[in-house]
Parts: sequence; structure tokens; C-alpha cells
Amino acid sequence: MRLIALTVSFLLFAAVGATANSSTPQSIKWRDLVPKLPPLVDPLANVGPEQRIELESVLWVRQLTKEERETYPEAVEEAEKYEREFLAKGFSVDKLIKDYAAWSAEQTRRQSKVRGDLDDKIVRLDGYLLPIEFSEEGVKDFLLVPYVGACIHVPAPPPNQIVFVRFKSKVKVTELYMAARLTGRMRTKASKRALSFVDGTADIPVGYELDVTKYDKIEEG
Repeated sequence: MRLIALTVSFLLFAAVGATANSSTPQSIKWRDLVPKLPPLVDPLANVGPEQRIELESVLWVRQLTKEERETYPEAVEEAEKYEREFLAKGFSVDKLIKDYAAWSAEQTRRQSKVRGDLDDKIVRLDGYLLPIEFSEEGVKDFLLVPYVGACIHVPAPPPNQIVFVRFKSKVKVTELYMAARLTGRMRTKASKRALSFVDGTADIPVGYELDVTKYDKIEEG
């Protein structure tokens, strides 16, 4: 009987310990939101800077209409010369274009991939809070981004580098990008969030969501 009691006590202790550990925040960095995948080989890795410019010229000419080609005969002639030079150096322009398009598409696909193992985890992450919309009473919904200017002054980061965060109570917006350390339950849920601007709104692709349980403002400078 004593052995059974000790076994039950041990199992209860282990269960309590597991519960405690599951609620302990896991400190993560922005790089931790990106899944580890095999590296991609740039198909233009062996193409020099000048040749890249020449390839862009070829691409530009190929996209011209018949009327436009007649308007820019010198550009057409130059592009044809570049194609011959590429072929003489052992490069097929058609293959380079095809491979680069596939590489670019895979890059875009990877930027939307998230860490499935972070779903339902309690995490702690530093970043900058960008309000979805403004209100004098405060707001509950924000985008958490890795740097100042994201989504407004510069192009939006990849979806797996944006977290939609929701507070239980409203937070006063004191500046456009508020540095913060957030703790909460992470959800790996792809979505789009409408970000309000002075002249309209924009749909921002988001890879993660976070229900905030603890908020600490970071004083910078």
C-alpha cells in the first residue's frame, strides 16, 4: 500500500510540475518564428552584377508589346545582343528566367510558413506595437512587428514576421510604434488584418496571433 501511495504521490507531483512548466513563458526571438528549412540555391548565384542588369533588360524587352518594341528599337537590339552573349557564356536566358521565377515563388511561399510547434504555447516576445486603428479611449488590437516603420514607411515584413496581438483591456496609444515585451498564448493562425491609414486601409498578411496576458513597455533611448 505504501508503494502505491508513493507512486500516486510521484505521479501527482509530476503532473503539477508539467502544468507549471507549460505555463512558464518561453522567451523567443523573431528569428525563432521562422521554420528551419533546407537552404535555397539562388539560380543567379553565378551571374555577376552587370549580367543581372543585362538580364533585367532582356526581361523588360520581352514584356513589351509589338508597338512598344517598335518605339524602343535600340533597347530591343541591345537585349538581343545580351541574349547572344549569355548563350556564348553557357547561360540559357529561358532557363535562368524559369529557375529564377521558381526560386522567387518558393521564397514567397516560405515567408508564409510558420512554426507549428509554437501553437498554443505561452511565449514572451519583444517588438513594436502598431495599432490596427486609433481611438482616444485606447485600442485592444495591434500588430507586433520587429522594427519601427514596418507596414507603413517601408514594405510589410513577411507574414511569419508579423504577430496580431489582442489585449484583454484597451491600451492607450502614446506613439505609433511602442516598444513592448509581450507575454501570452501564441496561435499559429494565418490571417489578414485591415490596417487603417489616413487615406484608407490595407490588408496585412499575418502568420501568428497572440492573446496577451502580460504587457511591459520598453523604454528606449
